[in-house]
Amino acid sequence: MRVEQQETTKKEEKFVAPQPMGKIMLLAGSVVAATLIFWLAWHNAITSVSFDLGAKNIITIISTLLAFSLMFAVLALAELLITKKLILLAMVIVSAGTAFIFFPPNLWTFIGFLLMLLGFLYWRREISIDLESRIKFIPQKSIKNGLRGVVMLVLLAASFMYYGFLTDQKETGTEFLDGIVDSSMGVANLAIEQFYGESYDPNMTLDEFTFNLLVKELPAIQDLEGMENQSEIEGLGYKFEDLDKIINEGLLDIEKGALEQGRNQFLDNFGIKATGDERMEDVLRKIVVKNLTKYVEPYQKFVPALLAISLFFAMNIFGFIYREMVKSMSFLLFHILQWVHFIEIKKIKVDAEKVTL
Repeated sequence: MRVEQQETTKKEEKFVAPQPMGKIMLLAGSVVAATLIFWLAWHNAITSVSFDLGAKNIITIISTLLAFSLMFAVLALAELLITKKLILLAMVIVSAGTAFIFFPPNLWTFIGFLLMLLGFLYWRREISIDLESRIKFIPQKSIKNGLRGVVMLVLLAASFMYYGFLTDQKETGTEFLDGIVDSSMGVANLAIEQFYGESYDPNMTLDEFTFNLLVKELPAIQDLEGMENQSEIEGLGYKFEDLDKIINEGLLDIEKGALEQGRNQFLDNFGIKATGDERMEDVLRKIVVKNLTKYVEPYQKFVPALLAISLFFAMNIFGFIYREMVKSMSFLLFHILQWVHFIEIKKIKVDAEKVTL
């Protein structure tokens, strides 16, 4: 008796993405290089950006933002395409560790390193979950998953790196105070110019400024100076030329005494020391420094923490801008790599479950 062999259905083999080692190393190396560029830009930003807004500051901020977006875009491609977990782990460890090239190793920078490492691994997990649940490959959708969280973690890591950098600097509080003084000088000069008008100029000496105030406040000096335009003193019948020497000597004595008294009173009121030959801009700086130091110095040790926290919240406010830039740059890089045939999209058959009665 002949038994016919039943036909067996061929089981679909699971798709295994090809992973050429050359392409893997190129992608991983690009991530490390992009992260290195970001830390370089970040270090340059926190050491060169000053309190006043200028073209140099704007260029530095924009270049740092572009480096930040490039790092995320290259990282997204690597996490989309590389499937070897050990290589991915080594890649993110080395990438996050490039921060120690620019920032001193201490407790705070190490926390920043761990936060960045955690962010990269978290993003990889979110991208993997999304890729496994999709039938159609849409890179922008996959990259979007977890992007908000990883951006926040990297910004927090950057803030910890900044705090670690500040705590390593011995004169952070002094530099912070100098920055506030420089910013306040422009406002103080403008306010004094509006209040005193032509009587004040930043380049005049302290004695010239004091004399201008005395001329306005002491009518006797104005009257004596005005006598130079009179040909005769009313009621006396004497010619001014006969009294010229006496009046000039008296005027000089009055001016000298009043000027010295006015200068000393001015310096005592503000509690500073200065000579009459110093420029008003330098005198004003001493006043600003004295008043700011009185209020800032007790809290100077908290300045690094305050700066780091303020920086994090300030950067986090604009997180939506960073995320959109990352998605746009990732989209551009992905299609460039597809155009040069570095990557390709393959269609495969998959089993799907359907419900029925």
